[in-house]
Amino acid sequence: MSRIQAAGVILRQANLEGAVVTEAMLDGADLRQARLRRTDFGSSSLQEANLGEALAQGVRFTSADLSGANLEGADLRGGRFDGARLNGASMERADISDGRLYNTQLREIRGRGLALAGASMGNADLSRADLREADLRGVDLARARLEDADLRGANLEGANLDGARLAGADFSGANLQRADLRNADITATLFDDAELGNATWIDRRHCRPRSVGNCD
Repeated sequence: MSRIQAAGVILRQANLEGAVVTEAMLDGADLRQARLRRTDFGSSSLQEANLGEALAQGVRFTSADLSGANLEGADLRGGRFDGARLNGASMERADISDGRLYNTQLREIRGRGLALAGASMGNADLSRADLREADLRGVDLARARLEDADLRGANLEGANLDGARLAGADFSGANLQRADLRNADITATLFDDAELGNATWIDRRHCRPRSVGNCD
């Protein structure tokens, strides 16, 4: 199915497991509840596509364009999104645990409750993203951009934020225990009631186990 032109196609609950759909035009496609395990959508365009509740473990969206797409409740564990564009996508309650999202564009996504535990997200752009209550345990966000992102109540225990750009982000009530914040830009960043126990601060200080709101 490489290079297929099928904008607006209805593939709801379709079985495309293991299919190769690279460089395809699928803008506005309906893929709700579709079976997409290990499907390769590399370099395809799926702008405004609906992948809600899709079963897509191990799916490949490398360099794909999913701007404005709906991925709410989708199972995308272990998915590959390196270099993909998901700006403005709706990703609430989606699961991309252990995924690869290196250099991925995720600006202004709606990702409340999004699961990204163990994901590799170096250099990703999450500016102005809504990540309230997201599961970001152990995620690698080295050199990522999270300016003005909303991370209230998010779980970032053990996350790597080395060199991340966090200016204006809101971590109120977030769990940052054992997180690595070395060299991060925290200009105007909020940490109200954030758990910072055993975190590594921007100046390489080791926060005390009971630090809350400040690195004591």
